[in-house]
Amino acid sequence: MSMSQRILGQQLFGVAAQCTFYGHFIAGNGEAQARRLVERFEELGVATILAVTAEEDVGESVGRYNEPRYDRNANGYLNCMDLSQEVSNKFRPISQLKVTSFCKADVLARMTELLEEKGLSYDNNSSLSVKNLAQGLDGNMTPISDLSDAENHHLRLVLQRLSDIGQRAVKNHAQLLVDAEKTNINPGITLVCLALMLKFNKEEPVIWNTYQCYLKKTRDEVESDLRWSQKRGVCFGVKIVRGAYMEAEKGYAAQHQLEDPINPSYEATSDMYDGVVALMMDHISRNPGRCGMIVATHNEESVLKAVTKMEELQLSPTSGDVIFGQVYGLSDRITVALGKAGYITYKSAPYGPVDDVLPYLARRAQENHCILQSTRRERSLMMEEVKMRMKLH
Repeated sequence: MSMSQRILGQQLFGVAAQCTFYGHFIAGNGEAQARRLVERFEELGVATILAVTAEEDVGESVGRYNEPRYDRNANGYLNCMDLSQEVSNKFRPISQLKVTSFCKADVLARMTELLEEKGLSYDNNSSLSVKNLAQGLDGNMTPISDLSDAENHHLRLVLQRLSDIGQRAVKNHAQLLVDAEKTNINPGITLVCLALMLKFNKEEPVIWNTYQCYLKKTRDEVESDLRWSQKRGVCFGVKIVRGAYMEAEKGYAAQHQLEDPINPSYEATSDMYDGVVALMMDHISRNPGRCGMIVATHNEESVLKAVTKMEELQLSPTSGDVIFGQVYGLSDRITVALGKAGYITYKSAPYGPVDDVLPYLARRAQENHCILQSTRRERSLMMEEVKMRMKLH
């Protein structure tokens, strides 16, 4: 995509993108288009997660803290949350959150290094802990000793932005899904997410963390964080995905001579995914109202297994404890079928200018490639869906 952008130029690339992949995966570049999409899906019995996709990678802004940009992004999230609350007539509003949209990725990477080097759990007595960051959400963070003054100052601003967003979620009776990103920053993101849970998940799961099942250690992490939530009396919310950074993760591991963190096969990832979903459903059946999960997958077999498990445990498809999700532009057939069958199902639909959504579009292209390679059945379904969408347009 970046090569096409250089060859065509900014304006021509934007026009070409909107006529092709942008229009397929993105709700539009403004609120009016996003509003129309929500209305269209609600007519089909499907909810919509309007998403802002701004993000940052490690090394992208070396030595620079672009606080005005991070503030603009945070305000964009607040506006998106208000729009979701305004247009969601039949379903509870849900928003997605990328921490790197208003936190320097290098700081999250440094926090991750410290957690791993020192062998710290998230729940420890050091300044790099859930408790201290939760205090930071109220403006009372103790400086983290191994971070620089500039990093600590930036982190205080980040926590204030997160606090504002968390408070808006509570005000709007919304839920907030914190996206996982790459393994070199994910522990830092989880630390932040658990701090948000400690502050906002006292009565119900408002804040949900994301777990990527293409990673070998995901089940262990889910079980560990679940134990933490039970110990602290905190409601727990999870978004279960396969993952969308596979090539980047493999490249990073090879470059730094690390063990490949990705499961050895698609089948192994599917086994991990289905096992984690079953684990969470067992917990939800014992703790209704205090735990929530979105089964976010385009894999038909995983959807069928999840539905069967819900029936076995007699979990209500309309309680909101277990919901389903797919991204806009993929698996419409599965989404609509779930909605018609009475299951609460969401479409994640980013909106915004072409430049802001390019990283998201690149991951969708890679995800499409993986799906098309997985099985003959899924390839057939994808072709059926492409034909269906061509007819719709």
